[in-house]
Amino acid sequence: MDPTDNRHIFMEHIPFLQGNTQIVPIDKGYSSDKKYRVTKNNQSYLLRSFDFKHYGEKQFEYEALMKMKEYKVKCSRPIQMGSMIYRGVFQY
Repeated sequence: MDPTDNRHIFMEHIPFLQGNTQIVPIDKGYSSDKKYRVTKNNQSYLLRSFDFKHYGEKQFEYEALMKMKEYKVKCSRPIQMGSMIYRGVFQY
């Protein structure tokens, strides 16, 4: 198993991902975030993980997206943000 492949860890520690869920890595984009396409109940989601040192800016981004959601702006719709510790710290 690839030591940088955290899919099994996400499925164990993020309640939303438990159950019949498929997680596929996405190797595109310009950010340093690791991205995954999550399929659950025939719905697709984007899972982004990032280093803890970026937590403040990611929290700001999450809150901005939540505010835009309230105003019905067409943009990403965040579901949740959290953190977990597994051989270091991962954020989602």
